[in-house]
Amino acid sequence: MNQMKSVPYFCAFEQGSSVASWGSVGIRSAFPFLRPKENPSFFNPVLDLVSPPSSRLIEHYIEWTGASQSKYQDEVPPHLFSQWSIPLVTRVLLQARYPLKDIINQGCSIKINARIPRGEKLWLTARLINLVESGDRIRFSVQVSTSTSDLPNAIVAVFNLVLLPEMSETKERNKSSRIQGDFFESGHWSADDTDGFRYALLTGDFNPIHWIDPVAKRSSFGGKVLHGFASLCRTWESLESSKQDGGIGRDSNKRIEQISVKFLQPVRLPSTELKVMTSVKTNKEGDHRLRVRGKNNHLHLAGKFKMSDNFV
Repeated sequence: MNQMKSVPYFCAFEQGSSVASWGSVGIRSAFPFLRPKENPSFFNPVLDLVSPPSSRLIEHYIEWTGASQSKYQDEVPPHLFSQWSIPLVTRVLLQARYPLKDIINQGCSIKINARIPRGEKLWLTARLINLVESGDRIRFSVQVSTSTSDLPNAIVAVFNLVLLPEMSETKERNKSSRIQGDFFESGHWSADDTDGFRYALLTGDFNPIHWIDPVAKRSSFGGKVLHGFASLCRTWESLESSKQDGGIGRDSNKRIEQISVKFLQPVRLPSTELKVMTSVKTNKEGDHRLRVRGKNNHLHLAGKFKMSDNFV
C-alpha cells in the first residue's frame, strides 16, 4: 500500500485550529512568563462545537490512506479523529505550567461506538484523565469524546503523551526482537519521502520534523519521520482490507471497533514494505495483538484491536 498521489494545498486552509494550536505552543515556549507558575488544582474540560471536515478533504484523505472511495461514501473515516481532536488536547495542556514544544505522542486508544455521517457538526469534549511526573518526564493522558447531535460519544479517544525535559534528546530504540507467538502478516504499507507533508496538509500537524529536511536532520531522529497517527491510519486500513486466508478483514461487514497502540519507533521517510502482523488467536476479551515491523525487523508499532459489525 503505497500512495503517490499529491494532496492539494487548499487542504491547509481547513487546518486553522491546528495551526493556531501550534502557534500557542510556540509562543509559550518562546516566552515562559506566559505560562502559569503552577498547575491548577483542577484542569477544566474543554468543550467545543466544530465544523466537520469537508467532503473534498475527506476524499483526499481516503485516497492517501489507501482505502477505496466506496468504503466511506457517506461517513467520516474514524481514524481522521486526530484532525479535530489535537487542537482540544493542546487547549487542555495549555492550562499546565510546562512548555509543550517537546511533547511526544506515545500512543492512543480509540473506541468506535458509531459511524459519523459526513456534514454533521462535531461536539467535542476533552479532559485530562492522568498526569504523572516521573523523574525528568511528565506523562499526560487526555480523553477526547466526539459526538454529533444524534450520536453521543461516537468516537472516544485517549491520547498518551510524554513531555521530555528541555534540550534533551530522544534516543531512538532499536526494537528488533523476534516475533513471539502465532503472528502472521496480514498486510503491508509503505511511506514515501513526502508523506509527512501530505499528512500535515490533511490533518494540520505541521511539526517540521515530518516534512522539513534541515529541521528534521537537526532533530534527535536525524531525518524526517512519519507522524504516529499517519502510521496508525495506514495500519488501520491494512487491517480492514486484508482478504487473504485467515485475514482479519476478510468479512467486509466488520470494522475495527476498538484499537490501542504504542508508537515505539518512528517510521523514517521514505520506508518500504512495513509489515502489519496480527495474531491468529484472540485473547479472552476478543482482541487480536498487532505489530508493525519494518527494515531489519524493527518494531515501530505494537498494540491490540477488536473487530465488530455492530455499528449504527
